[in-house]
Amino acid sequence: MQFFSRRAMDQVTVHGGRWLRNDNRERHIRRIDFDFDELCRKILGLFDGAKSIKNCEKKEGGFNRVFIFTMDDGSRAVGRLPFTFAGPAKLATASEVATIQYSYEICTPFLTPRLARPRLMNEGLFRPFRYCYRTWKDGAVAFRHELIQTSKDWEALGFSGSCPFSLPFAEETDLHQKEYRRFEAAQNLKRDLSNLLDCASDGWVPPEGWEAAKAENRAMFQGMLQAVLENKDPDDDEPIRNEGDLRDIWPFDLLEED
Repeated sequence: MQFFSRRAMDQVTVHGGRWLRNDNRERHIRRIDFDFDELCRKILGLFDGAKSIKNCEKKEGGFNRVFIFTMDDGSRAVGRLPFTFAGPAKLATASEVATIQYSYEICTPFLTPRLARPRLMNEGLFRPFRYCYRTWKDGAVAFRHELIQTSKDWEALGFSGSCPFSLPFAEETDLHQKEYRRFEAAQNLKRDLSNLLDCASDGWVPPEGWEAAKAENRAMFQGMLQAVLENKDPDDDEPIRNEGDLRDIWPFDLLEED
């Protein structure tokens, strides 16, 4: 048996790209150390007629690294290595099954309309369940907002009795509205910056655009900061009033990291 050149090992342990936020950490958690020769043995052992691996092509995504192997007899195989931050390998595989299930659900209204009727139910019934698992990412503000809206619409949603989640008092409601406006401002800022900097929502940019993206990120912060400081009479519901507020919601790092 002959294996693909070991130089491929050097090519697969370094992720191409940089991050505008937590760059060192993001690159570290995407590094995969493994026995590349052993992977080649496993792949080659799948094909009785193949004697060697002719070529190996690497593909990288947000949560997985994939190798496309081509044998000397023309056979091909795909090996997938999930990044550690994608979760346990078993669950990462399960996510692919979930994707297939999602595709099935999308096609159902067109292929089997009768089975699609439950999907026409009021989405307000499901919104708290859709957002509750995202508190680690979005914080509690968005989830609390959905609970408040559900409590307000309790009877309109067809429920009897009182909602288990009690509406907050006036002072608490005012505080929540303030926090929720800040949350919305942060989400809108991340979306707009990602578009302007031509980067992913987590700040990833390709290597060739790294230096330019860092400079543009700092320039945009300075420009927005100037606009905030020049606004001497902000609206009462304006969530960003000073430099501290702007820094709190700025989605990308402002200090240069090597």
